[in-house]
Amino acid sequence: MNADAAENLVGLKLDGGWRVLEKLDPGPQATGGNFCTGYLVESDGGLRGFCKALNLARALTSPDPARLLEQLTKAYNFECNILNKCAEARMSRVVLAISQGVVDVPGFVLPRVNYIIFEQADGDIRAALNTVSNLDIAAKLRCLHHVATGLQQLHRQHIAHQDLKPSNVLVFGGQESSFPDVTKVSDLGRATDRSMPAAHDGFRIAGDPTYAPPEQMYHATPVDFGPRRLGCDLHQLGSLVTFLFTGASMNALLYQELHPMHSWRNWGGQYQEVLPYLQDAYGRTITRISRDIPVPIRSEVAKMIRYLCDPDPDRRGHPQSRRQASGSPYELVRVVAQFDLLARRAEINLRNGA
Repeated sequence: MNADAAENLVGLKLDGGWRVLEKLDPGPQATGGNFCTGYLVESDGGLRGFCKALNLARALTSPDPARLLEQLTKAYNFECNILNKCAEARMSRVVLAISQGVVDVPGFVLPRVNYIIFEQADGDIRAALNTVSNLDIAAKLRCLHHVATGLQQLHRQHIAHQDLKPSNVLVFGGQESSFPDVTKVSDLGRATDRSMPAAHDGFRIAGDPTYAPPEQMYHATPVDFGPRRLGCDLHQLGSLVTFLFTGASMNALLYQELHPMHSWRNWGGQYQEVLPYLQDAYGRTITRISRDIPVPIRSEVAKMIRYLCDPDPDRRGHPQSRRQASGSPYELVRVVAQFDLLARRAEINLRNGA
């Protein structure tokens, strides 16, 4: 008897009138790692969506199938619960689930397949950058405004994303000659919710290590929710800004400026001991990044990257937010407002032919 029911959903009818049209090759939208299969689905009304099917059968070949099946089920349930919470909060800049359910596929060892259906994006930010030539300043800034807004919406519900990276920033609308209309944050599989424990909460690095803040790379992950979770999101937002203007992540550029003995791959001492060397390399990295930022916005955007990605999590965040006696130093309201203001100025200049 076959085992992989999740690989055989094409043509099936799902709850809510959805029909599975085709299987998708793993790509920007096919989040979920090795235990999910992506499909293009369509509703009776013609709305298309992305379906992520949980592939429990792949766990059967692991050394401890029972334990892995339990872990996968818990991770799926956590994602469903956090998506439901986000949907209730009506987050406009976070990719939310349209539908969730279970479908029976007869003739398989594990015939029941859990799935989540999301709104269908046109791709991720990397694909948009590759498709659109000479992407204007206004489009990049509006994208960053949308992403910062998405993080702010999550943070207001005491949720930290922890895995913000270009492949988890999805774009909607637009044509090949112009940037998409809307940008949203996606994939909450590694998020942390203060009211909802998850297995990955105890991980030193919850998301992709490539985009982790430096304190996590040096095995000095803070304990408190603010610096550990929200501070991580701010660093990853700053790294996204860096990527949009340089094509590289903050970590990739910072690593090039570090002396090998001070890099996270070689350092064996305490984080506070290496921090002065890290700050020195960080200053050179900001100078290097600044050269790739257009002159009209260079100073303001470079300052934003500097305080978003500061290697010291206790110094990360907007300076005014940090000076407040009350509230969180990681508050994003000023960051969102700054990106909005810069985008509006750039949009006016674009319309005026400046």
